[in-house]
Amino acid sequence: MRDCEEEANVPGVRGRVAEPCRARLAGGGGEEEVLQHGDKFHIRHRDVHAELKVLDVTPEDGDVYTCVCGDLEATATLTVNALPVSFRQKLQSVRVDEGQSATLQCETSRPGVPVEWSLGGFLLQHGEKFLIKQRGALHELILRDAAVPEDSGVYTCACREMRTKATVKVVAVAATFRLRLRSQEGEEGGSATLRCELSKKGVAVEWRRDEQVLTEEVSRGKYRMGQDGRAAQLTVLQLHLGDAGQYSCSVGEERTSAQLTVK
Repeated sequence: MRDCEEEANVPGVRGRVAEPCRARLAGGGGEEEVLQHGDKFHIRHRDVHAELKVLDVTPEDGDVYTCVCGDLEATATLTVNALPVSFRQKLQSVRVDEGQSATLQCETSRPGVPVEWSLGGFLLQHGEKFLIKQRGALHELILRDAAVPEDSGVYTCACREMRTKATVKVVAVAATFRLRLRSQEGEEGGSATLRCELSKKGVAVEWRRDEQVLTEEVSRGKYRMGQDGRAAQLTVLQLHLGDAGQYSCSVGEERTSAQLTVK
């Protein structure tokens, strides 16, 4: 047996035999496999000659092969020298609006080779935030719900010693209201809650009654304010008739308003 490069047609065990023989592969864990003629292995007998040819060689084909003829055996080792991998198509830098998805793609010179994705030197894993896909020689990374600034940076796809890099720039987008305030009614002595929803998370809002800014510190237990993800709410406690009026929630230049009525 001789050394070979991947994707070559490799002559295997060849010799002079006096009777039909069979080819055997050592395999892992001490188990042996009898090889059959087919798309992967071509077995041929001509007179006293026997030949095994391994087709479309991959690194996994490297092993010990044996030709068995009656009580006789001839053994040889196939060593596969992996061909170097290059990137036929490199990553391209992209811009993406905050909250949207971005896709990075590259193509290797051969299909089926594993790659690693990283951002700023930190290895990325497949999950809800990053989708990692491979179809043949095409490799794809999908960034979902892009955030500022943590998702901006230099992304790398590495295959063995080869690398391709690209920059993803996440552009901040001004927050807007996805769900606006709705007018509420409450009974004297009870409470009422005003709710709205923003277009993105982690944005501070400002609550007002008419034009007076409301804060929990100044209100002394009159108002309770909270934010959970994109949702923001204001609860007016211990209602009395003087609490009736127009309430508003602002973020940047955006504002939503609603009327509170107390009975």
